[in-house]
Amino acid sequence: MNAATLCLTHNDPASLRQRRHIARSPRPEAQLAGERARGNAALSGKAEDDLASRLRMAEARIAELEGALRQLTEISHSDPLTGALNRRGIAEAFARETARAVRQDAPLTLAVLDLDDFKRVNDRYGHSAGDAALIRLTEIATRSLRPTDAWGRLGGEEFLVLMPDADLAAAQRALNRLLSTLSRSPLPDNGICLSFSGGIAQHRAGETLEQLVGRADHIAYQAKRAGKARVLGMLDDEDDPPVPARAMPAPLHRLAG
Repeated sequence: MNAATLCLTHNDPASLRQRRHIARSPRPEAQLAGERARGNAALSGKAEDDLASRLRMAEARIAELEGALRQLTEISHSDPLTGALNRRGIAEAFARETARAVRQDAPLTLAVLDLDDFKRVNDRYGHSAGDAALIRLTEIATRSLRPTDAWGRLGGEEFLVLMPDADLAAAQRALNRLLSTLSRSPLPDNGICLSFSGGIAQHRAGETLEQLVGRADHIAYQAKRAGKARVLGMLDDEDDPPVPARAMPAPLHRLAG
């Protein structure tokens, strides 16, 4: 074949149309399907990663909000100075524990504790010393009492402890231990040793929180009149007199040296 023949064949219109047709021919369907599958997989993987990231962010935000809610709940139920339960917290604890006591037919005891000579502490050493005394009592109480006991502040120098599954005798033993520990724990700035007068009453069926606190508070007042630094308990029979526990050391003094 000579050069003229090669040139003619190369420029033949039919040959040119055939080449153009081959160039424009679509890729095989299997190849297109594979490319689409790979593209879809890539998009799906990216979407899953994005969704997982969004879920992690949402979970972190939920945990943050739950923590803030717990903190607000604690603030709304706690005394800002001592961290003890405030009246709202006490009321909720009482409702919870009375329901449990009725359900389980278990005893529930409440005590009112009043720091002795608190006004003298404030007058002699200042209100900062008074605040320190309230905080010290709460610190020692939360260490000495059971985790199930609810410790609250009624106001001023008056506190309350709600003791589930404790009868009068058990509550009196626990509060005498607390009184003993407190009397041996002087305030660091001035050496004052603290004490309290306490009254204990066991919950009766149908009794409200106010009624129970009133009975315990009346007994605490009797403890004050009996010489302070002691715990008195009322027997279940309302007509029975208070039963004294052992007296503790003098209510207010400075350590020697």
